[in-house]
Amino acid sequence: MTSLEKKEVFFLDEIHRLQPAVEEVLYPAMEDFRVDLIIGQGPGARIHPFQLGHFTLIGATTRAGLITAPLRWRFGIVHRLDFYEPADLLSSFNRSAKILNIQMDEGGAEEIAGRCRGTPRIANRLLAGIARAILRSAGRRPHHGLRSARSLADAGC
Repeated sequence: MTSLEKKEVFFLDEIHRLQPAVEEVLYPAMEDFRVDLIIGQGPGARIHPFQLGHFTLIGATTRAGLITAPLRWRFGIVHRLDFYEPADLLSSFNRSAKILNIQMDEGGAEEIAGRCRGTPRIANRLLAGIARAILRSAGRRPHHGLRSARSLADAGC
């Protein structure tokens, strides 16, 4: 955090897993844009406030109920993101397929986009598995790679 510059974003994934001691460090950073550095130990220890640039903290979690109330209260805005609709996933999936130079008919792409549980990461993992299956089938019957990819999708990979 000390290397953050003005208007930069500090992203914390799985913020619900923060240890209480780390949360205590975040509170003055979020409220006053400072971190208190402790120099020394025991009664001779000194606290030196270190000013931070005005930054934006973004915390992400799939388990919002586990974020402690004091930490949650310090966020000015709380948003909840929903899963992607199959049509939106299809667009993302087709883009990734193009990048990987994989040609796929619309029906196959729709089928796989529908199996991704609304998550682009799963769509990309399925696509990577399909690409591997097609590469392994090189030199075999032309539809073998497609069958391997289909069984991979059926397995929920």
